[in-house]
Amino acid sequence: MKNKQLLSNSAGTSLIELLIAMMLFSILVGSIILGFTNIARNEQNVRLKGQAINLAREGAEAVYTLAEDDWDV
Repeated sequence: MKNKQLLSNSAGTSLIELLIAMMLFSILVGSIILGFTNIARNEQNVRLKGQAINLAREGAEAVYTLAEDDWDV
């Protein structure tokens, strides 16, 4: 009788362990996916900011050139 009780308890325990392992795995995978999407978003923001900085420099150089040479627009 004790053997049957131990067997049924261990089967329930392994099911709980499996559920906990699946939950931990899903949290881990979700965190990894979230990390990769944040990296991709940050790379895009850096690229856009770099383009904006280059355009601002180009505009400043154009204004400086117009001011130095007294060009009429």
